[in-house]
Amino acid sequence: MSQASVAQRLRAGRSSTLTTQILLGSLSLLLLTVVLGGVLFTMISNQTLDRQYQLRALGIATTTAQMPEIRSALAARDPQHIIDGLAREITAAAQSSYVVVTDRNGIRFSHPDPALIGQKLEEPVAVLDGETHVGFDPGSLGRSANAKAPVFGRTAR
Repeated sequence: MSQASVAQRLRAGRSSTLTTQILLGSLSLLLLTVVLGGVLFTMISNQTLDRQYQLRALGIATTTAQMPEIRSALAARDPQHIIDGLAREITAAAQSSYVVVTDRNGIRFSHPDPALIGQKLEEPVAVLDGETHVGFDPGSLGRSANAKAPVFGRTAR
């Protein structure tokens, strides 16, 4: 082999090594971009879905709180025990996991677990401030988007 062909092979080897490095660098950058884009898309999608579930729960809660039947039964301390039946109907119609109605003291008038009806909530009643509240709770049925809405009397707001 002549010296010229050896030098030519060395240059060709360096050139293909540099080409390979550039190709691998470009592919790595592309892979990193795709992975980061996928992670960001997943995070944003999850946040959007969480917010949509909260707003759906808020719609169910405010509608339930505004029902005249719920208002009057709650004001009368539910002597005919109709609140639980109404809550079950709302749950079925809205295709939600549950609807719980409580009084100002946190006593449950409805719950998916009948044994908890008449029992006090573990947490403080959030809507005593007159505002609605949304969030996620790791409740007895697992993590769930929930909303709480105050029930006002006939003359309130």
